[in-house]
Amino acid sequence: MSRYKLLLLDDEIDILKAYGEILVNNGYEVFLATTYLEAVTLVEQNDFDVVILDIFLKGCKETGLDVALLAKEKCSSTQAVIFTGKPDADTMALSTQLEVYEYLLKPVKSETMIKAVKRAIDVKELMDEKSKIKTELEKTLEIQKHILHNGDQKFTTMLEAMLETDRQLENKIIESRNELMATIKALNLN
Repeated sequence: MSRYKLLLLDDEIDILKAYGEILVNNGYEVFLATTYLEAVTLVEQNDFDVVILDIFLKGCKETGLDVALLAKEKCSSTQAVIFTGKPDADTMALSTQLEVYEYLLKPVKSETMIKAVKRAIDVKELMDEKSKIKTELEKTLEIQKHILHNGDQKFTTMLEAMLETDRQLENKIIESRNELMATIKALNLN
């Protein structure tokens, strides 16, 4: 089984099967969906590395962009590749807002599809690594804050102990001086 999971959504079964076969032959684990509902069910059940989506689906008001949004809400590093036979400025703009990795026009050559998927996976891996490093840095920061807090408490405790010792020594010096003065006074009287 492949390390990378892909969702492929297209309402044209021949195109879906052809691209699915190409992607499987390139070592990917591919899940196929011909409808919005099938794609949503698959997104709910799986964490995909890349979702490859046709925008417009026959007989459906939802689009492949809606699936991209759901997939990214579930796993923010999931990358979306859109391929469409009906490009328009609105879907291109929405694709940009959704941070779709690639916007391809049908027909898409198999080499172009494979390159787009590989680059999308590279981006996903970088995002995952960035997230991992961020989490590790946050943990390290918390540990350092804890150490500093405990260090501050220990320093404060030590400082208070030193000040108390200093007060006690000062009191003893005053007592000793008073005793010495009393002794000198007594000697002078004799």
